Amino acid sequence: MEEQQTQELDLGLEVITPPTIEIDFEAALAKTKPDFQKMAKLLGIQPSGNNQEEVESDLLSKQQALEKELKETLVPKITAK
Repeated sequence: MEEQQTQELDLGLEVITPPTIEIDFEAALAKTKPDFQKMAKLLGIQPSGNNQEEVESDLLSKQQALEKELKETLVPKITAK
């Protein structure tokens, strides 16, 4: 059996690791309405984003979408009965 010799090439490249971005999900959630905060925790709503600003924006848009859905879908169903 023939053995293969391998050599590691030193290309002079450095591995650059991006700085760790700390995202405070609780602080982002605190910027939403209290009712949404409770529902987000109960339903396990997870925000997406790469930084604090994106996470806060995502939570606010999810809050608005949920409010809209409740007003347009759930409330008419309840009041129709």
